Amino acid sequence: MSDKKELRIEDMSLEGFRIVQSQYFSKLLEPSMTIWSTSISFNMMAYAALNNCDKIQILVHDKEKSVIIKPSHSQEPNAIDWKKTTSKTKSGRLECTAFMRPLFQMWGLNPECRYRTIGRVVQNDRKVMLCFNFENSVSMKGLKTVKDNERES
Repeated sequence: MSDKKELRIEDMSLEGFRIVQSQYFSKLLEPSMTIWSTSISFNMMAYAALNNCDKIQILVHDKEKSVIIKPSHSQEPNAIDWKKTTSKTKSGRLECTAFMRPLFQMWGLNPECRYRTIGRVVQNDRKVMLCFNFENSVSMKGLKTVKDNERES
């Protein structure tokens, strides 16, 4: 028999503990999107989730701070090349200052930071898309994560 007294969960107070948000843990197997005040990028899982399509359309919801990425045909007037090469999928930044600066201003984001969020696969009219919500995104300045109270410019 052990001399140590067993601690029962009902004897322990959870006061003072904080829940660690899941966004702080690497999710390499989930699609992610990163935005800067001048550009955007996606991880390799985002490409894979949309079957490595060559072109996409980007839809933005101003009030919900959300972005939807959907595969697009090259004939579509607003189709965007999101891959660096056509032979092999390669992640890279898409420069789009004219799009991102007003978006950062509208969403109240700090232009000195970048913001990353995990996407989820959604379906509309039997079409697979990715939805990225930046409401609770991780913000970074340089290599450091920015705390919530430092996020505002």
